[in-house]
Amino acid sequence: MEALAALSLAGNVMQFVDFSSKIISEARAIERNGESSSIVDLQRFASNSTKHAGIIKSRLQASSYTRPLSEENQHLVDLAAECEQAGHDFATYLSTFSSSRTTRNFLLNLKDGIRIRWRQEGIIAFVEKLESFQSALTLATILAFRSSVDDNNKDIVFHLKALQKSNDENSAGSIKHNEQIKNTLMIMQSHSASNLVIQQNLQNCLGKISSLHRSTPQNQTILKWLNFRQMAWRYEEICAAYQETFQWIFRPPGPTDSWDDFGSYLIGEGIDAPYFINGKAGSGKSTLLRFIVDNEQTYNRLALWAPQNQLLVLHFFFWNLGTSLQKSQTGMLRAILHEALSKHPELIPSTLPDIYRNWKDSYVNDEPTFAEMKRALELFVEKASKFLKICIFIDGLDELAGDHKELAQFIHSLTGTNIKVVVSSRPINPSVNIFRGCPTLRLQDLTRHDMDQYIRGNLVDHQAMCQMSKFDSQGAGNLVSEIKLKAEGVFLWVRLVVRLLVDGLEAGDSIMDLQRKLYSLPRDLKDLYRRMLSIILPEYQVQASEMLQMFHVWNTYTSHQPLGVVTFAFAMHPSDEAFDRPVAPLNLDQYIWLYNSTEARIQSRCCGLLEVGRDRGPMSAALDWASGEENDGSVVRYMHRTVGEFLVCGEVWKEMNEMTQNSAFNPALNLSSACLSMLKSASTITTAAALKTLFGNLINFLGSSICFEGRLLPEYMQCMEESVIKHPDLFSHLFGREGFQDGDWLRYFRSDVEKAISKHEAEPFKVLDKIPYKVGNFGQYVPPGAPLHTIDAVSQICPGID
Repeated sequence: MEALAALSLAGNVMQFVDFSSKIISEARAIERNGESSSIVDLQRFASNSTKHAGIIKSRLQASSYTRPLSEENQHLVDLAAECEQAGHDFATYLSTFSSSRTTRNFLLNLKDGIRIRWRQEGIIAFVEKLESFQSALTLATILAFRSSVDDNNKDIVFHLKALQKSNDENSAGSIKHNEQIKNTLMIMQSHSASNLVIQQNLQNCLGKISSLHRSTPQNQTILKWLNFRQMAWRYEEICAAYQETFQWIFRPPGPTDSWDDFGSYLIGEGIDAPYFINGKAGSGKSTLLRFIVDNEQTYNRLALWAPQNQLLVLHFFFWNLGTSLQKSQTGMLRAILHEALSKHPELIPSTLPDIYRNWKDSYVNDEPTFAEMKRALELFVEKASKFLKICIFIDGLDELAGDHKELAQFIHSLTGTNIKVVVSSRPINPSVNIFRGCPTLRLQDLTRHDMDQYIRGNLVDHQAMCQMSKFDSQGAGNLVSEIKLKAEGVFLWVRLVVRLLVDGLEAGDSIMDLQRKLYSLPRDLKDLYRRMLSIILPEYQVQASEMLQMFHVWNTYTSHQPLGVVTFAFAMHPSDEAFDRPVAPLNLDQYIWLYNSTEARIQSRCCGLLEVGRDRGPMSAALDWASGEENDGSVVRYMHRTVGEFLVCGEVWKEMNEMTQNSAFNPALNLSSACLSMLKSASTITTAAALKTLFGNLINFLGSSICFEGRLLPEYMQCMEESVIKHPDLFSHLFGREGFQDGDWLRYFRSDVEKAISKHEAEPFKVLDKIPYKVGNFGQYVPPGAPLHTIDAVSQICPGID
């Protein structure tokens, strides 16, 4: 197919998709309300879509007179013919209805309305057929156009090779043949500018076709069904690589190196195996994977493997401390499919054919199953690999909560001519066995230079160390060598030890003191964590225990939502302070003070096991702290996921709890008050999503069996009501204006607390018998037959009830 013809044809396909989308929308409206007034519009849209289907067919058939049609183009002709015939049939069906608006009267309207009610099946059947045609025609068009571009390029290459062969076989005529090659190249160059414009316009048309598919309500609904909030949390949580580290991954290995060239893997053709990155815990695998995914050099190399506009890059990062979807095969498949189909929505019907064909609104509440997602990815790969080249990055196979061998086998099976997979894992047996013989590297063997760079940047170049090195340069050099030797390739160990040594340096330690400290530090990460806990100052140990307990409980009850610094700051205050906090947003000075003081307390109390993300830009008074702080990097997090694994070990967690067992401290109660304080601090620009999350977290903590027995519930509810009254516009979006004005927000609250209690297996009466249905200014109702102490509790907020 010539480029200009392809461009014109793409425009016709785009028009067909556009008109057919309007038919589907109009038909759905008729199906809902049975109105006959839309029949004229339906006839017009159907006529236009039929016309464009006919044009597509006739143009392709005309091109067959000069050159036989390819298999892809013939399939496109057949589909266009079917679309045209179905359009004619539908037009005949619509003609049975009265269509002239100028002669309509009440009886005709009534007659058509009744006929439409009784004969909707024909409209519905055509819509279902049209949706199928729409998807098939789009995919066939893309495949045909890709094939045409490839065929044109192959023809040029064939002729050039033939000329070169002739040149080699007949040296006597070499000058003549060289001239032929030059002439061919000149012709190509003379047409290159116009061809590039045509190809770009063709790509734009294909992009618009995909955009039309993306905007259809059903495709949007299916993408929403695949989506889950935590898809990118692990990726976003990983710290960026230290400056200039990991650059070696794009350089070829030396003659004595025992790892496979990663850059060559990205470029290479016909590599039917994944690239396996393995390494010890803390060696930096996730940091390296994020560095690769974010690095422009990755895409430059993949572009050499995949022609322009034919590359699709996908990624997923497992997280064993996250939600069930963040550490399951189903979650991985959903995330990859969501990203892939968001970029190529024209493949939704062929990737999820049964779901697409039989979609019902009730499906939104049904979670996608593993079997559905696995089959969907297989279909996507089968369809997409005809015109795309795909590279998938998967981090943390060992963090899967499931069968590691099954996952490793599935990942291996994905690779092929047009699909590359890069996977990282600790060296667990299933991954080592399944990926044996694949291109690989062992990370702890390759980070010595990166460690040296980190040590020099953070310790050797420290002002105090520079001064001491003038008196003992050999001792300083030995210290650096000893750190690298003792680390055994574990980058995390280096980070922790350098931090401890810098603390000593700033406290006046000499080189000899630093060497003794380094010698005493254990090589094992968990032993090192225990050592870090032991050196926390005695006056801070209880506070450190409280902080670590609150962070663990937060993750447990919120499924690892990001914990904002301000929320954590409120949690560190006595829980009853939240009741006296005014209902007013924080100003910039208050926020900066809370942020800086909380960061300082975390640094001094937790000895690096907890840290504050510092990815934010300049602080601005316009930022909404209640809904924005976790989105701009100001979050509390473990220094590394192995810290979380260490803290929940039986003995360690027992010791932590023993530090606070004789006090009134309860982590869930403090977190309840923190959520209440955040609710009171909501501003006029706080989003409904943020309010919903705050309410949900507050309910979770109040319903927790470990924290609440109902004694403080009236105070919490009174404060909540104050917030609702103070910001009616905000909360009306959350509860719906009608329900909000009637006070039904409390009914929703009661229902959600009931679910939370059930989830935590608490005794319902402890909380529920003190939650009225309506309180305060919104009404004076209590549950029917409520016990006396319920009425007493309600009367504390609703004087006058008896």
